[in-house]
Amino acid sequence: MKYNISNLIKEFEKEIIIAQTIQPDILEVKSNTDIEFISPIQLDAKLTYNGKEANLKGNLSFEVQTQCDRCLDTVKKQLIFPIDELFTSDEDDENYNIINYTIDILPVIYDNLYLQLPTKFLCKENCKGICIKCGKNKNIEECNCKDEEIDSRFAVLKNYLKNNKNK
Repeated sequence: MKYNISNLIKEFEKEIIIAQTIQPDILEVKSNTDIEFISPIQLDAKLTYNGKEANLKGNLSFEVQTQCDRCLDTVKKQLIFPIDELFTSDEDDENYNIINYTIDILPVIYDNLYLQLPTKFLCKENCKGICIKCGKNKNIEECNCKDEEIDSRFAVLKNYLKNNKNK
């Protein structure tokens, strides 16, 4: 997705408003979890030029569906990520390039999605997860499993907590 910014550079325009809908399959976003995009990615941004650099500033918004990392229930989340990226004519590793008065925003979208996607998805902040013994979802029903097994390295801590509980 390339934009010609010659009018911006020549100061015929002060800014370019970008409202772009991107289908997620063209990005091939990879993640540690199975994330399904259930809406297109919406980029709403403003492109300005200061005489040296073009600045793309705005937001990416979209909805995803995946599994809760604790209880494995389905989770739908609306995500909004800020974008603030620079484009320069200099070949600079830190910024994106302006080539022949043109910028490509697809790498910006890909990089921002990849770097800002959460590494953990929860159905709710206080999700109790599943019982490691019986497999019941503790958010739905309590189980009667006993947590008697304790790592011997933490036995002293358990005793300490038990003795200091009443203080």
